[in-house]
Amino acid sequence: MPYILTTIWYPPDKHSEVEKIAFANVPKYPPRPELGEMVVPTMVTADINGIKAMSVFKAKKGKYDEVMAIAGKQLSEFWGIEGLRYTLETLYTAEEAWAVVGKKVPG
Repeated sequence: MPYILTTIWYPPDKHSEVEKIAFANVPKYPPRPELGEMVVPTMVTADINGIKAMSVFKAKKGKYDEVMAIAGKQLSEFWGIEGLRYTLETLYTAEEAWAVVGKKVPG
């Protein structure tokens, strides 16, 4: 079951715009336990790129496409905020990744 890592960067002076959209998204996109679970809730830090927020969602088997569609829609809400960038990455456990090439993790 894949993990979906969402990372957002934005300039500090855009925080109020990001906050407004993020808070509006809470009721628009409620938790959907039938699709998976948030294994790392949103964490925030600051670095040389500005404010950085990350979260990790674990999709249930057969729900990946639906989860990605919802995640993409959520992120599209932030379009238009100057300087905001994001990535939506799919991550696999070592066992899952090795299985793709027909291997098993030793041990």
